Amino acid sequence: MDLTSLTNPLSNPLFLPVAMSAAGLLGLFLAYTLFVERKNLNRLMQTSLFPRWLSSAVLAPVVVLSVFSGTLPLAVMITVIALISVWEFGRMTSLSTTFLRAAYLFGAAVPLLTAFAPHLVPAVLMVSVLTMGCIAVFKYRTVAPVSSLQSASAAPTTDADAKVLQQAVLAFFAVAYAPLLGSFAVLLSKMTGGAGILLSLVAAVALSDTCAFLCGKAFGKRKMAPHVSPNKTWAGAAGNLLGAYLGFSIVLLAGPAMPLAVLLGLPALIAAASIMGDLFESVIKRSVGVKDAGTWLPGFGGILDRIDSLLFVLPASYLVLSLAV
Repeated sequence: MDLTSLTNPLSNPLFLPVAMSAAGLLGLFLAYTLFVERKNLNRLMQTSLFPRWLSSAVLAPVVVLSVFSGTLPLAVMITVIALISVWEFGRMTSLSTTFLRAAYLFGAAVPLLTAFAPHLVPAVLMVSVLTMGCIAVFKYRTVAPVSSLQSASAAPTTDADAKVLQQAVLAFFAVAYAPLLGSFAVLLSKMTGGAGILLSLVAAVALSDTCAFLCGKAFGKRKMAPHVSPNKTWAGAAGNLLGAYLGFSIVLLAGPAMPLAVLLGLPALIAAASIMGDLFESVIKRSVGVKDAGTWLPGFGGILDRIDSLLFVLPASYLVLSLAV
């Protein structure tokens, strides 16, 4: 392991400004929460805002320290998040133990290889497809032997047989969803000024989500996608856009120098990708009949419920930045 992938976070000149900005935003959010919930202070954990603040207060220092500590800590954090996400996805979709174990293996490999051997990631994805296919072959069963009146191509199947193919596809998707899309955080961190850029994206998504929640609660009337997420409103979408610009403003401190078109346009892309990522996970949850992906984070639900927007934002932003910077 390359020890140069470990750095002292305090040595980065951006660490203190970012840490102070994060602390200030958390302080403002706490003050707002206490004001809104002033009549419910005796049961804060049952309110809608305080659990969100508490989860954010725990996650923010972990993310900031991991990003500023170098490639290895960041890759480890992404891997842990990816494995939890695979578990949540597997639980929601009732993946069998065999498929789930394979998804764990490849889900852990993708972020680590992205950090230290990115040229091997396509090969790992290919092997994961082959592995899921082989598992499907050996798990497949037919109802009964083919009779003399039936051809082999018309052999009867059962729901259980059809589910083998579904499980193979879902298992590969579990690898491609959080592990692969989340690995773009590592690629972004390796850009010039990558730590600042990555934290700008995280801040943009976090504030986009918060502003969407507040604007939607205060002004939301017109539904955006009522069949997918009844609580999503166009007022909330405006909050997404506002929060994305506020959060991304840290990039002005982080560098590198970017074209004005990127500085003005990327936050809009972040807001759009954030909304789509959130709605896509809602489609998954509605398709399998669950409310939350998990219970890890008070106020949010599971890890997937917290990072769903970021999973779409990271690759979209990497594409734009890699072409423009």
